[in-house]
Amino acid sequence: YSVGAVVRDHGIPVAHRDSVNTDAFVSRAEGVDVVLSASAPEIFDPEVLAAPSGGCLNVHTAKLPKYRGMLPTFWALYHGEDEIGVTVHTMAEEIDQGEIARQTTFPVESRSLDDVIRQGKRVGGRLAAEALGDVAAGAVTLTPMTGEESYFSFPSAEDRREFQRRGGRLL
Repeated sequence: YSVGAVVRDHGIPVAHRDSVNTDAFVSRAEGVDVVLSASAPEIFDPEVLAAPSGGCLNVHTAKLPKYRGMLPTFWALYHGEDEIGVTVHTMAEEIDQGEIARQTTFPVESRSLDDVIRQGKRVGGRLAAEALGDVAAGAVTLTPMTGEESYFSFPSAEDRREFQRRGGRLL
């Protein structure tokens, strides 16, 4: 069920890169319409963000601008949210900024972080496909991020213990 397996099944070439922040990647990205980031482990340099003609889109498992940053599903569960957001947004130099291309929510049906992350990835995949369909059709509607803003870093061991003390489960 990986992205690589799906695209290979459809005859789409895949190339692994250790980093997108290289001259080689930027040169390659200059020939594409859009770069889609899903769970990228690095911050994109300005040259990468500017390379594709349609820019870069990111899939973020939170309803932005709330829960910007690292592991947003953890933080939403930590704060007792009843629903989890998923946002596909344009990427900007600041983390989890830009404009919203697609956004939705889904109800929290489990207090297991693993279960909710998996559900968020499924919803995020569908939402990303819809956003890429919008790009292909020339029908992208971008809206500014408004509302409560926050930024969270990766949870500490103490954050995890508190999450579990409150009844949250990791698995």
